[in-house]
Amino acid sequence: MKPDADAFTAPLPAAFAAALAAYADWLAVQHRRPDGIRTQVRAIARAARWWASHGIMTPAAVTYPQARAYAQHLDAIGWRGVANGQPLSRTTRVNLLGALRGFYDWACRHGLAAGNPVADVDAPAAVGTPLARRQALTASEVERVVAVPDVTTLRGLRDRTALELLYSSALRRSELLALLPADLYADGVVRVRRGKGGKERLVPVGARALAWVARYRAEARPRLDPRGIAVELLISPGGQPLPARQLDALLADCLAVAGIRLAGGCHLLRHTCATLMLEGGAAITDVQRILGHAQLQTTAGYTHPTSASLRRAWEQAHPSGSCRTGGVMLP
Repeated sequence: MKPDADAFTAPLPAAFAAALAAYADWLAVQHRRPDGIRTQVRAIARAARWWASHGIMTPAAVTYPQARAYAQHLDAIGWRGVANGQPLSRTTRVNLLGALRGFYDWACRHGLAAGNPVADVDAPAAVGTPLARRQALTASEVERVVAVPDVTTLRGLRDRTALELLYSSALRRSELLALLPADLYADGVVRVRRGKGGKERLVPVGARALAWVARYRAEARPRLDPRGIAVELLISPGGQPLPARQLDALLADCLAVAGIRLAGGCHLLRHTCATLMLEGGAAITDVQRILGHAQLQTTAGYTHPTSASLRRAWEQAHPSGSCRTGGVMLP
């Protein structure tokens, strides 16, 4: 078996290359975001190169056993292609296989494959634990994190505004960066124009976050954009769009300064918002709509129920809960 590094450097078989180019064009017609298309293409090309290293040169030639063998291969290697004992995260493996399922669904409809060999490949198990849980902050930790930026500076005021919006409305990083000033309404609603899959939605935004937006727009944004050329709400000096990686770096710095040892980019605040809402009694279907998830199962993966919250729910709902009368207490 060739090293997995070949999955990044080996030539792509001609049949796969042609199919991938057509699939990328189709995704663009479906209004998928360019970065999302690139991610999909890289995932499929990685699999195609691995299959090619085993003599499989066309999409139609891939069978279920070969698709399953690739899934098992993903379980055994590290992301950078080195057998370093650090397996891919479950989320990464699910996403890689999901990209292949989508590609083969399309290939079947366009006569490039007789069936979807990935359709029945089992989702990978979590590494090390039977159930993977996403990390989340406590409410008090959030307050420490958002308080880190120096709001006496232009960038600090912008950064505080960004953190408040991420936390208040559980926005994705790409959704936050795509916000226009007109997308925030005074009645406590934010319009997400470019959600996942090109979907638009309206979600609540808190009064505190709106207050920081108002201050940023009055005190910082005009000075960051003296020529008045900016389109997006959050901008860099000179009116340029704010780089996506800068937001992740901002959150990492704020976590470090706040003394919180958790890894995670902007999604950490998204996970936290969902978790705290559910612990506060919100219905999971309402949280699903706020997050913009098509499947309820996806929302369940973003939640982080604590033992205490589960205990409270059990005591309130179960007939033998300790808070109910008539229960029998064991000595």
